[in-house]
Order: sequence, then structure tokens, then C-alpha cells
Amino acid sequence: MRAVRHRAEWPVNGGRIDMALGDREPFLNKLPYRKLVFLFLAAATLVVYWQVQYHDFINYDDPTYVTSNCNVHAGLTGGGILWAVTTMELSNWHPLTWISHMADYQFYRLNPAGHHWTNLLFHLLNVILLFYILHRFTGELWKSAMVAALFAVHTLNVESVAWVSERKNVLSTFFWMLTMLAYGYYAVHPQWKRYVAVLTVFALGLMAKPMLVTLPFVLLLLDFWPLRRMRFRLYDRDAQKNAERWTPSGEGRTSFARLLIEKIPLFIMSIFSAVMTLKAASEQAIAATEVLPIASRIENAVMSYVRYIGKMLWPEGLAVFYPYLHSWPIGQIAGAALTLVFITAFVIWKLKTFPYLAVGWFWYLGTLVPVIGLVQVGMQAMADRYMYVPMIGLFMMVVWGVPDLLRERRARTMILVAASGVILFLLMICTYFQVQYWQNSVRLFRHAISVTSGNHIAHNLLGNALRDMGQLEKAAINYRQAIAINPGYWPAYNNLGVTHALQKRYAEAIALYLQAIKIKGDDGLIRFNMGDALMQTGRIDEAASQFREAIRLNPEMAVFHNSLGVALIRQSKYDESIKAFRLALQLDPVYAGAHHNLAMVLTRQGNLREAIVHFSEALRIQPNFGEARRNLEKVLMKMDELRMKDE
Repeated sequence: MRAVRHRAEWPVNGGRIDMALGDREPFLNKLPYRKLVFLFLAAATLVVYWQVQYHDFINYDDPTYVTSNCNVHAGLTGGGILWAVTTMELSNWHPLTWISHMADYQFYRLNPAGHHWTNLLFHLLNVILLFYILHRFTGELWKSAMVAALFAVHTLNVESVAWVSERKNVLSTFFWMLTMLAYGYYAVHPQWKRYVAVLTVFALGLMAKPMLVTLPFVLLLLDFWPLRRMRFRLYDRDAQKNAERWTPSGEGRTSFARLLIEKIPLFIMSIFSAVMTLKAASEQAIAATEVLPIASRIENAVMSYVRYIGKMLWPEGLAVFYPYLHSWPIGQIAGAALTLVFITAFVIWKLKTFPYLAVGWFWYLGTLVPVIGLVQVGMQAMADRYMYVPMIGLFMMVVWGVPDLLRERRARTMILVAASGVILFLLMICTYFQVQYWQNSVRLFRHAISVTSGNHIAHNLLGNALRDMGQLEKAAINYRQAIAINPGYWPAYNNLGVTHALQKRYAEAIALYLQAIKIKGDDGLIRFNMGDALMQTGRIDEAASQFREAIRLNPEMAVFHNSLGVALIRQSKYDESIKAFRLALQLDPVYAGAHHNLAMVLTRQGNLREAIVHFSEALRIQPNFGEARRNLEKVLMKMDELRMKDE
């Protein structure tokens, strides 16, 4: 059957300009039902992710991003927005992400369903935008729909959607899509207003996550294909009968140099974002070369590029954390490197006839650069969430490439329809079950331990989850397993110490804290925990000293000031304790415990009116705070007695 050439046109200067064109499947691309595609994509996404509304927060990053972050708990306020714009907390500068979490807290408080729904909403928007953009850029309905469907339900994307802390991923990708869409409109009619729109949404994306630093590079790829804005001399005219969909020259094309100059403002913004990210990243966030040598990072990067492709093709054994393997067998490294070289050489060789292969491949390689581990942030070897945007390039290669591979097959349409349906159905099943592992921390980290080996991080986090449930012995077992795997992992010593303190084994707890400090060096959290253990043994002066040291190391931790205040009460230093509690409340105005403790000291000093205010505030924040209610009733009764005496 003869291929029919269709035009996908956008208006420009009273005329029309072709976007990238393609020969069409007579059935797959005569479907005039773009709205039906939208409905299918939305339905498929909701089917696999509907269950997230019943999931809890997890204890990995969610506490620092949402559940225990006093700045987020303040909601959307002018001061909160100023903090979001200026803070470098969590070794990142992403103010828009912080503001989105504040907005969620404003509406949902700590109901995890609302936070999960926001993540899902952004993922759904990303799916719809991806389809719309590809369809407008290429004119290919089925291929664009298939790429978007794979993106919607692929199992590797579960981490980005089901993890509340990965709001930055789905939010930044939303602005990534909007930037591509704005750029498409600019490309067909270059005007400064349209270019400003591109810059604006790009800037917002960088303020959600610096992953967008590679987007200007991707826009250059899109100039080559499918937008076809780039003049390209290496064109084989004899190939036109096999690749009629692409015309590399003509009116509206320009040189690579001009296209590069056009994107200089975008590259400048990317550089600014990269500098801010490096500035925000503390020594704890960026691993030193002594810890992870450059050679190990290069080996891991080469292996990760190939491992990611493997997990895309066969999404099995996915984990929230993949332990870093410091030394790979030389044969595996060589094989992975040769694979990358071969694919790169092949897509360059086929550049003239199948340009989408090069675009998809370099999209994949390029967008992974910031997170491939050459600048190592954290101790993970790789992460599923890092594939959220890069995998789109691989999807484009497969979805555009397979029909060309089957070009001579008579039953091509039937094969494509059947294969697409089977693949999407299987992916939806795999993704549905993968989402279930994110139901809570215990299930998530038990799964990670079952599919990886030597995963000390997962053992430590599983221990935290079990400890929060009161299962102290099981928690201690996991901390010991983490230490056995990595004797230099100080958080496991600290957390085992906390567990022993809860078991009233204070001497063992203090010994573990000292071991953690020996490995880590001075740390505010460890000092705080040690102070708490000393308080429990009656060593008040030593405890107060530890709390002061913790505050010196981490002056913005409200809980440290509150505990110092409690120690000062035990030392009968009431005025100093009031100062400590007031400092805690300056840092965290919704800290119910600090309100209660301050009210107790004020009651002791006879300042009953202010004490009532703080008892009442503690109850407003935490209505089931029984001790605060009882103490408030006592103060109110005392006020009544004093009033009766005065009368």
C-alpha cells in the first residue's frame, strides 16, 4: 500500500510551515480521535496509580520535605515563600518545589492522600502534554500516543509518582513539557514575545529542579528532528523514497550556529542553576573523590547507562535504593562501553535516513549526564527516578524505529496494534504491583532488601520504620545488619543507639553515639541524642552541655532548643529555659511541645495569662494533647481562685 504524505501545519506569517512529516499507517494514523487518545492516556494512568491515595508517607526524605519540616507546616505565607527562595536546605535550590509542598500542606495538612494526588496530577499532565507536543511536532498520532502511553505506565516511573518527595521530578518535568511546547510555537513564528514565554517557563522549571539544565541541548536536537529548523547538507537524495517523511533543507531552515546563538540565554540560565546547585550541595551531599574515586564514578556511569536500558526493557528488581558497587568486573565494563559505542556509531550512520534514532539516543545520553554520577550526590549507584525524562528518548527510538523495521511486512499494522496492546497491558500489570510496594516504609524497604544485595541503606531505613511502629528488637536487628554490611555507616550506629535508649539501655546507647561521632565527626543530631540519653540517667549538666553543642552545630533545629530548655528547668534556670523555648517557637511556631513547656515555666513564675495562651496554642495545634489540656484546666482553676480572692 502506498504511503500517504500528510501535513501537520502551524500558522506562520499568513502562510503555513510543515512540521516534521511522516508516511502514515492507513489505520493507525487516520484515527481523527485525539480526544479519545487523551481519555485513554488519562484512564491508563489512573488505573495503575489510583491506589496511591491510600498510601502513607515514607520515612525516606518525606520527613525533611513534608512531615517534619516546620517551614512547610507554616503553609503559604510571605515569610515561607521568602524562605523557599533563599534556602539551600537539602543541598538543593528549588524554591518552586518548596512552595508546592507548602500549598499541599495548606490544603491537606498531613493527610498523605492529598500530597499523593498532587504528584499524580502532575504526572498525568506530563503524559497529556508529551502526547500533544509529539503529535504537533511530528503529525504522527499513533506513534505520539504510544510514546506517551509508555511514559504514563512504565514501571520505572513509579518512584517519581508514588514518592511524595519526588514532587520536584514531576513538577520540573511539567515545566520541561511547557518549555518544549512554547518552543514549538516560537519555532514556527520566531517573535520575542514567544521567546520570553520559553525563557519564563524554563526558569520556572529550573526553580523546581535543576534537572532542566540539559533542556537547551534537547531543543537543539528537536531543531534537527522533528522541527527540521536546521540546515543539513549531508542528505542522501536516493534515500528519499525510503524516508519521504524528512526533508532536511528548504525555506525556514537555518544554520546550526544561529540556532546555537539563539539558545545562549537558555544556556546562561542553565549555568546559573548549576552554580546554585553546586553551592547548595554540602560536603555530605557531594561525595569526595577520596570516598568515590573518579575511576569508580566513570565505571559506574558506563554501567548505569546500560543498566538503565536493561531496566527499561525488562523492569524487574526495581528498588528505592541501589547500593554502590565500587568495583565492576572489567569484562562487564568493557561490554557496556562497547555497547554504548556501537549504538552511538549506528545512530550516526543512520542519521540521514532515520534521524529520530540520533535524536532519541542523544536525548537519553544527554539528559542523564547531571545524574549519572560523575558528580556524585548521595551514595546510590543509580535511581529509577533519574529515568523519568531520559527514557522518553529511548521510547522515541523504539516507537519510531519498529514500524520502519517492519516496513516490508504485509501485516505491519496488525503486528503493531497487537504488540502495542500486549506491551501496554503487561506494563500496566507490572506497574500496578510495583506501586503497591510504596504503600508504607516497611513494605518498601523489605522489597528493596529482597531485590538487592548488601543494601545497608535499606536495612537502616527499615529499622527506622520498625522502630516507629514500636518493634524495637526487629529494628535493632536491621541496624546491626546495616553495620555488618558497612561498618563505616554512622547513621546505623546512631539509630541503634536511639533504639537502645528507647529500651532504657542508656549506657549502650551512649557508647554507640560515641562510635558514630568517631566515624562521622561532630554532628548536631548525634550530640542531641546523646544529651537525651544523659538526661534519662540524671546527668543533667552533661546533657545540657550536649544540647548546647548540638545547637552550635545546627542552630535552626527547634527541637534542640526545646530540649535545652527542659534541661535548664531541671537545673532551676527558669529564665534561661524561657529564652530557649521562645527560640524554639521562633524556629517552629507550630511546635506544640515547646508551647506546653513554655507555659509550664510561665505558670511556675506566676505569669498565668501568658501561660493560658501557650497551653491553648498547644491544644490548637495538637487537639489530643492530654497533658496540655489537664494543665490548662489547672491554670484556669487557679485563675478563678485568684479572682474570687480579689473579690
